[in-house]
Amino acid sequence: MIEIFIIGESYFDREIIKFIVQKYKGDSFYFNLIDKHTNKSSVLKDFNKYRRFVKESKKANIDRYIIFSFDLDFEGDCITSCLEKNKIFPQKFSDNFLLSIQVREIESWILSDSQGLSNWTGITESKFRQCNSDFLIREKPTITFLNIISRNSEKFRKKLCNSDNFTKKSDYYSEELLENFIPNYFSPERARRNNKSLDRFIRKLENL
Repeated sequence: MIEIFIIGESYFDREIIKFIVQKYKGDSFYFNLIDKHTNKSSVLKDFNKYRRFVKESKKANIDRYIIFSFDLDFEGDCITSCLEKNKIFPQKFSDNFLLSIQVREIESWILSDSQGLSNWTGITESKFRQCNSDFLIREKPTITFLNIISRNSEKFRKKLCNSDNFTKKSDYYSEELLENFIPNYFSPERARRNNKSLDRFIRKLENL
């Protein structure tokens, strides 16, 4: 059985990556979700350790893959700056490494399925098309999504939006998406048509 290590910035990120891998590659993998990291710098600090681990596995004819998942932020801890600072160059990665950079955040992948969001919430599909990250430069897709929810559905506003600030996530936001929307309504195939970074990631998976 092939082992896949998923290393991301949050539990939410890792679960979404796992769901997409299973959709395209089936259940013939053993997933190892690394949860010790909470930011890009922390992940990259251990990067060479993971790199050596995969290299040694390959020599021993053990099938292991590592997926690194990062958000492309415009402020603060930017992944491109972190890679350069740590002298890590994606073009030198082995075939067992997948570097996934989401524009601007991993929610943009699932929010690019406007039909699925409409089926889930009952809100008109056209309203969700503005969540597509290819059209959003400065505002995060999540903020756009929560604004749409707060204005169009009292039921989902209570589930997804913070009661004090509708542009912030509720305590149940991740749970609602991971347990309800993603397994029952989300189609990566539909979403990839509207999201270039998701399409790139799926094409890498298809070539594994």
